[in-house]
Amino acid sequence: MKKFLSLILMLAVVLSSMAVMAAPAFTDMGADHWAMPSVEKLVNEGTIRGYEDGSFRPDNTVTRAEFVKMIGKGTENGKEEFDDVDESHWGYEYIIYSGLKGNGNNFEPDRAITRGETVELLWRRAGGKTGVKAPEFVKEQLPYAKNAVSWIYSTGVMIGNDGYDLRLSDTLTRAEAAALIIKSRTSTAILNAVDLISADILKNAYNSSAAFDSAYAADGTITYGEMARAALRYATDSYYPAYNTYYSEVPFEHEYARDFFIMCNLVLGKDKITLENIDKPVTISDALKMLVAAVSRRVRGNFKYDIVLYNDDSALNKAATAKDIAAMLVQYDEFSGFSTVTSTAKKDDGTYSSKYVTSEKTVLPYNSDVYTLITEGVPTSVYEKAFKLAEGASGDDFGNPAKIFIFAKSYATMFMDQLSVLKEQAKTAMEIDVDFEYYPELVYNSGNGFTVRVKCVINNIGTTNYVTNDLFSESLITNVNEPLTNGMSFFVELTIPYSNFVG
Repeated sequence: MKKFLSLILMLAVVLSSMAVMAAPAFTDMGADHWAMPSVEKLVNEGTIRGYEDGSFRPDNTVTRAEFVKMIGKGTENGKEEFDDVDESHWGYEYIIYSGLKGNGNNFEPDRAITRGETVELLWRRAGGKTGVKAPEFVKEQLPYAKNAVSWIYSTGVMIGNDGYDLRLSDTLTRAEAAALIIKSRTSTAILNAVDLISADILKNAYNSSAAFDSAYAADGTITYGEMARAALRYATDSYYPAYNTYYSEVPFEHEYARDFFIMCNLVLGKDKITLENIDKPVTISDALKMLVAAVSRRVRGNFKYDIVLYNDDSALNKAATAKDIAAMLVQYDEFSGFSTVTSTAKKDDGTYSSKYVTSEKTVLPYNSDVYTLITEGVPTSVYEKAFKLAEGASGDDFGNPAKIFIFAKSYATMFMDQLSVLKEQAKTAMEIDVDFEYYPELVYNSGNGFTVRVKCVINNIGTTNYVTNDLFSESLITNVNEPLTNGMSFFVELTIPYSNFVG
């Protein structure tokens, strides 16, 4: 009889346990919801529950108090009290023992928590591992907590939508918060950065560099010769490098002989100078060496910038794919930029001043495919403005900036000379001191001439009150009919006749 009763009691315990572990039923969240497995775990732990009406409201924004309740009570009392949280608050114990920092003496329990605010807390709860490698563009997104953000990215816990922008200022929904908490507990493997960056960003980086002769194929390899040519193009910011500043003699005939010879003398080693090597797939290690040399030349200084691709250093000896090189370029772009913006403001030596600018990687115009690159800081409307074509101008040669990018970049000085004329005209006719900034990727063939979209910077408006339309009427792209003020800038579209480039 006692054995029978013991079996009944054991069965009751098992059934009770099964009841607790049963999937929660919510009126607005079915078993097939993407976040249900995470929500189910937190419900069973007792740190989250639904509302009295039977709903879970997975799309509701999570507050700071709600998040620390969801993640569970910590073991460390980080602060005795907050001015805006007293002991009667429903989340008092969770808040006091959360480890989540407040704003001075306030915790702000009802404010929506941001993704960035969760990073350090999730990292500490997972053990606070240090020394995890991550690209600089990741660490720069949370500079005061580099160990935490490196870990959360490299484990794949938080990589954003594209493996580049972690969207740390965004808020979280209840479903997202639940998934993030569970993922931070279970994701322990350190992933390769090259596999975390989205395919679109990698492809755009490769194409935006405008340095390679072969089309982008993620798994395709690049030869030593082509890599050397690409590095020299990047170094000199020219599609047609000036070889006279380097070594002139070459030991054999080959399309990339000079490029390869120069890079071997600079960084690869003279022992590599053979006709056989020039057509071999370049290794990741040697591709990095060439790009470091290129960036150092580009920024005119020693380049010290850790590029993170693989966790296993032995991977550096394998043949580099276009994907590997694109991941390098994404990281180099943050330091030295793909594009050069040239200004009519001249340097002391009388040449036009210029600066490197980085490419935009996350918010692209709908027609980005007709541009070689999209530059960070240029309004999307500048790219999306319809092209003005002459009557009868049709085909790929017209209204396609990518088609003439190399020309526009190579002959930037000719375009700058034309813009300098406009600068002088504004000074003479209206006493307005302006400068124009030239973006080679924003030039297209309109059939009437070469149309350029340039930034106009107002240095001094003079003594007369003008509006932007007085200076540029139908040519304005941004800041239409606004009063001119010192220091303002806006974009305009100007067409330079073909004849201006002759003679």
